[in-house]
Amino acid sequence: MGPNPEETAKLDKLTQVIQDCEMTSLKLIRTLGLQSVDMAKIEALIQAAGPNRKKLLVDVVKKLRELTAVRLQSESQLEELKIKLADTLKSSVIEFSKTMFKDVQVKMGDHSVSAATNLECSRFSLLDGAIVCTLGARNTG
Repeated sequence: MGPNPEETAKLDKLTQVIQDCEMTSLKLIRTLGLQSVDMAKIEALIQAAGPNRKKLLVDVVKKLRELTAVRLQSESQLEELKIKLADTLKSSVIEFSKTMFKDVQVKMGDHSVSAATNLECSRFSLLDGAIVCTLGARNTG
């Protein structure tokens, strides 16, 4: 059991957007001849630059700010989605109405467990970050 395909796609997209923002920002910082964002150094570069170069540097700074805003928004959305998925996972149950055979693996999010022996009517849920099994539980609803 894991996120549905739409949620997985959204997780992947947000992660990719964050990585793209970081890579593009790093490239822009390097075009300035810097290793990291240092506003004092950037301001000094702008002050020392001629008119054409100054416009280019200002455009680079604007782009860095835009990328930072997009990255921060994407990180926030990613965190919200992870919290939502974790909450959903906490209330999830996997139930076998008949025999669960030895070595069958149960996955819930990033957690997994396998049966060492055949189990009758087993119910699995997540408790304190671990998958727990209740033998003999059966959904009567």
